[in-house]
Amino acid sequence: EEALEAAVVAIKPGVTAGEVDAAARKVIERSVRPQALNHRVGYQTGAPWNERGNVSLEPGAIDILETSMTLHMPVILLGKDDYLFGCSETVLVTERGAEILSRTPHTLYRT
Repeated sequence: EEALEAAVVAIKPGVTAGEVDAAARKVIERSVRPQALNHRVGYQTGAPWNERGNVSLEPGAIDILETSMTLHMPVILLGKDDYLFGCSETVLVTERGAEILSRTPHTLYRT
């Protein structure tokens, strides 16, 4: 949850996709499983799907975020015994930062 929230806070126009990815990874690297994130933090979406861009929130990405972009960020971690767990968010990039497009809490539940 903290990694996803750090990524959301990092989103604003003019920031690179790599900086958003780094914000989430910084949180995960402080955890007991620093290698748990083995994929990108997110990607650009669009409606309809064929209008999406190719921005990928991944290490070293140099694409610049702009207002009106929508991003999906599934932060999925590899847990003990190869279980996957995570949470995600879809946001709109605005002049003020990220506007979360859902009202679902990021809370993770253990079953």
